[in-house]
Amino acid sequence: RKQLCIHHDVSTYVGAKQNQACRSLVSKARCKFQRNLHNRADIDGLSDVIMDMEDLMIAGNAQEFCPFYYSRGRVANAELIFMPYNYLIDPKIRAS
Repeated sequence: RKQLCIHHDVSTYVGAKQNQACRSLVSKARCKFQRNLHNRADIDGLSDVIMDMEDLMIAGNAQEFCPFYYSRGRVANAELIFMPYNYLIDPKIRAS
């Protein structure tokens, strides 16, 4: 969320406050970006495109979908995932 949130309010928060604000909006179906993601089966031809974080942000802003939840959904079918090293050694992050 820290790097991928495009919600104008939630993206201003950091850490646990950002996570809590995002989860709250999503649980109440009040985040239009996350709702838009679930209302469309394929985000305008992006299903086979390799994207980095900047590409996800640009596509999310242009098509108004949540880059964070979009990337989480794509992980299941990914053959290769790039991430910071600390994501591998931190058990809490690794478990998510």
